[in-house]
Amino acid sequence: ISGTQGFEILKHQVAALEDSTEESNHVLALADLNSKVARRSLIILFTDFIDEISADLMIEALNRLSKKHLVLFVAFKDEVVEDLMAKKPAQPEDVTRAVFAKRLSMQRERVLAQLRRMGVEVLEAPTEDLATAIVSKYLALKRADRL
Repeated sequence: ISGTQGFEILKHQVAALEDSTEESNHVLALADLNSKVARRSLIILFTDFIDEISADLMIEALNRLSKKHLVLFVAFKDEVVEDLMAKKPAQPEDVTRAVFAKRLSMQRERVLAQLRRMGVEVLEAPTEDLATAIVSKYLALKRADRL
C-alpha cells in the first residue's frame, strides 16, 4: 500500500479491526508478512513484550524480516516498572517489587539492544507520547534516506 490512497485504505482496514484478549502470534504474522511483501518496505511493529523468553521467537522472525525490509520496532514504555524502580521502598515487599522491576527492565534493555545490533530501528516511548515519537522517527528515517 502506498501513496495517499493507500493511507485511506489502511486507515479503514485498521478501523475495522476488532479488539481481542488473545495473545498475538508475532512469529506467524512476521513470517507471513515476509513471504507476501516482496518490495523493500518500512514495517512498523507495535508490541509490548514482557521479557527475553517471550521475545526470543519474535527476535528470530524480526532478524529474517530485517534482511529485506526496514523494521521499526515500537515498544510501549512500561511506566509501572519505571515507577517501581524509582519509588523509595517503605516496606520489605517494596524491595522485592523494585528488584523484580529492575530485572524486567534489564531483560527488556537486552532485547532492545539485540534488535538494534540486528539493524532494527527501535522506538520506546510512553503511550501518551507515542504518536509524536513515531512521526518524529519516520521523519528522521526519511531525512537519513533510509526509506
